Amino acid sequence: MRNSSLSNIVSGVYSQSIAIIIGGIATLAAYFLGKEILSHASYPLICDAIQSFSTNRIGAYCLHFAEIAVSGLSLSYMTYSRNVIRTRSKLPGIFLLLFCCSYPAYFLGLSTGTFITIVFAVIFLILFSPSTEFRLPLHIYIISFLLSAAGILYPSLFLYIPLFWLGSAKIASFGFKCLLASLLGVITPFWLLGAAQMVWDFSFCFQNFIDNFYPFHFIDYRHVSPSLIYTATVTIIGFFCWVRNTALQYEDKIITRIYNGIINMLFFYTLVLICLNYNGFPAYLPILNVCVSLQAAHYFTHANSKHAAFLFYTIITVFILFFLWNLLQDLVNGAI
Repeated sequence: MRNSSLSNIVSGVYSQSIAIIIGGIATLAAYFLGKEILSHASYPLICDAIQSFSTNRIGAYCLHFAEIAVSGLSLSYMTYSRNVIRTRSKLPGIFLLLFCCSYPAYFLGLSTGTFITIVFAVIFLILFSPSTEFRLPLHIYIISFLLSAAGILYPSLFLYIPLFWLGSAKIASFGFKCLLASLLGVITPFWLLGAAQMVWDFSFCFQNFIDNFYPFHFIDYRHVSPSLIYTATVTIIGFFCWVRNTALQYEDKIITRIYNGIINMLFFYTLVLICLNYNGFPAYLPILNVCVSLQAAHYFTHANSKHAAFLFYTIITVFILFFLWNLLQDLVNGAI
C-alpha cells in the first residue's frame, strides 16, 4: 500500500489506542446523554440468569465497553500472529469499536450480548492457530466448550457448533475423535453447572431453548427501525468487502483463503439466522460485527486507491452520524 492517511491508520503505532479513547468518549456521551433502553427478550437456560448478572447502568456501560475493547485488541492481535490478512493491520479492532460503540442500545446497555464478541475472537484465535501448534481434537473441544458455555445465556449459539465442524474440516481432517471431542465440549459446561448446584441454588429452564426458536420471529422489513437500518448498513459493508476480497483472493496464500472462507461462511450463516430467528438478534448481531470487521479490514488493508480511502472515511462518517442520530433521538424524546 502506498504511504497515505489510510496506510498510516492501518499500521500506525497509536491508531488503535486512539480508537479506544474515542470509543470511551462515545460511551460516556451515550451514558450521560442517552437513556436506558430495554434489550431484546433473552431466553437463558438458567432461570433468572439475566437478573442475577444484572448491574447498574454505569457498570453495564463500562463492562460492555471493556469487552468491546478487549475483543478489538484480540482481533488485531490475530492479524499479527495468524495468516488471516496478508499484512499486519489494526483495522479489525478499529472497525469493531466503530460498529459496536455507534449503537449503544445493543452493545452498551443492560443485558446485551457484547461478551459474545470476546467468545468469537478467542474462537478465531484458536481455530486459526499455526499448523505447528494445531491440535484439532483439543481445539474443537475448546471451541465447543466456549459456544456451549455462552449458549447457556444465549441458546442461539448452539446453532454455530455444526458450522465450526465444517470450518474445522476445511483446515484439517475432521474425524470421529473430533466429533467426540466436540460433544464432550458441549456437555462439560452442564456438568460443571450440575456440580455448582450443590453450592448455589438455581435451576435450569430448558423450555427456554424451545422458546428461543419457536414460534419463529421473522425480521420485520415493513417497520423501519434503528436496528434494521443498522443491520442493513453492516450487511452492505460486509457484502461489498466479500465481493472485493473474493475478486482479489488469488494473491493470498492458500491458508489465508481458507481462513477468510470460514469467516465469509459465518457471515452469511449469521445473516440467514437473523432473517429466520429474530429472537436471537442480541446474539447474532455481535457475531455479524466480528465477521464484517475482519472482512472490511482484509479489504482496506490491501486497498491503495483514493476511492478506497474515500469509502473508508465514508463508513466512519455514516456510523458517527448513526450514533449522533440515536443520541439526538434520546434527547428529543427525553425533552418531550
